[in-house]
Amino acid sequence: MRYTRYVALTALAATTLSACATKGFVRRGLEEQRVALGQERSDRVMGDSANRADVGVLRTDMQRELAALKADLGTLRTEYGTQWTDTCRSRCRSTSSSMRRWYARRTSRR
Repeated sequence: MRYTRYVALTALAATTLSACATKGFVRRGLEEQRVALGQERSDRVMGDSANRADVGVLRTDMQRELAALKADLGTLRTEYGTQWTDTCRSRCRSTSSSMRRWYARRTSRR
């Protein structure tokens, strides 16, 4: 009985003490994590900066195209005397089902 207790106590002590970590091991692990997190943060900042620059370029392109479109519409207005009304706008926003009905009526007349 005493012998089995001694063997059990020895096995328990060996498994318990083998799981201890030294201060140096823990410090190295923490330093590696800090370096990895710093690198990840700098990578994210660079990616965000690149995205911000891309969005800025797209925004200026869209503003330029919108200005050109407005100028073209102004030219059409003056050249042909056209006028945008609420009726035109509501037709432009029509649903696909009403467009299908319109197309069916239009093709059935031919």
